[in-house]
Amino acid sequence: MIPTLQFLPPAVIIDRVALLLGELELRLAHPQPAAADIHKIRVCSKKLRSWIRLLRHRQHTDRAIKKILCKLAPARDSVVLRQTIEQLQTGTRSARNRAACRQVLASLPTPEPVTSATGRAALSKRVVRELLDVGGPAGKTLQKGVQLACARSVRLARRAFTGECSTASLHRLRRWVKYLGYQLELVTLPTPASEKFRKQLVSLGRILGRIHDFAVLQQLLGTNVNPHPAAAALVAVQATRLQRRLLQQAEKQARTVLAF
Repeated sequence: MIPTLQFLPPAVIIDRVALLLGELELRLAHPQPAAADIHKIRVCSKKLRSWIRLLRHRQHTDRAIKKILCKLAPARDSVVLRQTIEQLQTGTRSARNRAACRQVLASLPTPEPVTSATGRAALSKRVVRELLDVGGPAGKTLQKGVQLACARSVRLARRAFTGECSTASLHRLRRWVKYLGYQLELVTLPTPASEKFRKQLVSLGRILGRIHDFAVLQQLLGTNVNPHPAAAALVAVQATRLQRRLLQQAEKQARTVLAF
């Protein structure tokens, strides 16, 4: 599935990792990052994790980045919840459903301010350079890393769509699809086939992301603390209908891209 790829020169890869880390540290410097900053921090963190896996070094750095993601996840979920309900509200023709969405939106708790004191000292350019061999990553190492990520994605797709189709299995698939797409950004002079493959991965990741957004919403609607159970039930019906459509799209796309 993955052809032989030509990767960027080692020095360029080092510079890209350092630049990405610099952007992450800059955004983490804000005492209370805004929603857009939180989203960008999570994107930078996931891309760094994908490249670390490709280079297969320094697990403690990976754990430090994972802590950032875990800390910011509740704030990101809070933003996504509101966006998802607002999309349901604008996407329905039923006045009753729109009113239900408004009631559920009004009942959402105000998100708590997020601080970004996340142990930035663990993320430094010195550590990034230690992620790499003295002479930089060899092409064979990078090729093997991409092949391993692709094989992992295929296994997870097979598990998600032919076996355990759960929120957790779809989330794991989404994570590795994103990792694989980010890793392909280190390819130089991509072939039409590899670029098409990368774009298909991005599309699949977006569909899986929407499915996860609806899963987060369903979890909220299933709690007993919602003050508008009738409205929550109506919103849940809308969410379930769209989630089923997205699952069909995701499976079709995954079978096309990953050929599992």
